[in-house]
Amino acid sequence: CGTVGAAVAVAFALKMDREAMNRVLACACAGAAGLLEMQSDSSELKPYNPGRAAMDGLAAAYMGYTDLMTPDDILGGERGLFRLFAKEYEVDKLTEKNEYFEIERIYVKPYASCRHSHSAVEAAIRIHNRINDKEISEVLVTTYRAAVKGHDHTEIPGSASARLSIPYAVAAGLLYGRADLTVFEPLDEKIMKTAGKVKVEEDRNYTEQCPEKRIARVTVRYTDGSLDEEIVEYAKGEAENPLSEAERKEKTALLGKYQADEVLR
Repeated sequence: CGTVGAAVAVAFALKMDREAMNRVLACACAGAAGLLEMQSDSSELKPYNPGRAAMDGLAAAYMGYTDLMTPDDILGGERGLFRLFAKEYEVDKLTEKNEYFEIERIYVKPYASCRHSHSAVEAAIRIHNRINDKEISEVLVTTYRAAVKGHDHTEIPGSASARLSIPYAVAAGLLYGRADLTVFEPLDEKIMKTAGKVKVEEDRNYTEQCPEKRIARVTVRYTDGSLDEEIVEYAKGEAENPLSEAERKEKTALLGKYQADEVLR
């Protein structure tokens, strides 16, 4: 979907006509790929998927300037995209009227960890300022099912694994009140130690509310027996809780001053 989206976006920006757009779509669908297995284990190749989608999308878009003939229906044809990726599909979903465009619902990540961890991370950051000198005994994160699978590990061989680990990201939030790139590269021993105290479990009620809400509850037990807890329904960066202009600029600053200025411009 990333390849097709990138190609169509570029073609629209270049104001291509219908015939050219059809050519772009055909080329984009032919190049569409991407496997989530790319992020398994300690792999650092997760960014390869969107990077490749951007490259192939751009190449497909410029194919619109050629005069090559195209298939009539690259999406719904007998060997088209829909039949390749789904047993059943509803074409009308692509053009049905909605109250908003999907692009308006794009989530902007303020934290460097996996999106599934963000509600828990934000809850941890809220608790951070209340810890004071208390020592953490254990931490329980309850969240929706998709966030648990593949994100509950405490054995962390590298930074790519850490960014996918809710225990590591939550520990960073609790200890430092942030989850930017600095806490993941290089790995932090204090965070690793605290991550070992974090358990991640499913709350079926939260699962039922997903994906409309991606809820997480973080409960911290201290060595003195006291508890602290926070629940986050919409993490910062969601359409319901968007980044401010200042927060967007702060995120963009990760690119370095020159690139950040260009992107913002």
